[in-house]
Amino acid sequence: MLANERYSIILELLSSCRAVTISELEQVLKTSSETIRRDLIYLEQQKSLQRVHGGAVSIGHEKPFQSLLHRKNENVELKRELVRTAACLVNDGDTIIVDSGS
Repeated sequence: MLANERYSIILELLSSCRAVTISELEQVLKTSSETIRRDLIYLEQQKSLQRVHGGAVSIGHEKPFQSLLHRKNENVELKRELVRTAACLVNDGDTIIVDSGS
């Protein structure tokens, strides 16, 4: 597959998904991660996307950074629902690991 064909497919995926991972692109394009990384670098230089760790996002769709206080107060009910669901999955004697987050 020619580079221009890969570029078109990458940009088409980004227009519908807003974000893609290198592993997703490997499956779709049937090429190596090194080739995909070079393609993403080229497309970023053309201002067509923004590279992020592990893939790329379409320009203008990434969320701006918010403070912890702001994030702590977002989606409060969804976070409570997640906690209730997770609590049902923990049995006596289980070990769980809790990571930090808002």
